[in-house]
Amino acid sequence: MTQASDPKTEIYRLALHTAPIGIMVVGDRGDIQYVNQPLADMFGYNVEDLLGKPVEILIPEPFVAAHRHHVENAGGGARFVIRLPIAGWKNSKEEHL
Repeated sequence: MTQASDPKTEIYRLALHTAPIGIMVVGDRGDIQYVNQPLADMFGYNVEDLLGKPVEILIPEPFVAAHRHHVENAGGGARFVIRLPIAGWKNSKEEHL
């Protein structure tokens, strides 16, 4: 947020950055393009450690194949929001059960 830009864009960026819930933006190639601190905290990572990584690093191994299948069948340019409970998901330090 160091460059001057459209005020609406800055409002959206500020909302993402300060939201009390975890928010992540993933590019069309499956790379993590934006993560706010609450999401990084949920998985036990630093924000910088997640940027540019494949989103699959946050998905438990038994679900990775199903995730890839859904992404491949979503169609080009599809956008969707997914809300996931984190119980039973892993973070970089431990497994949540």
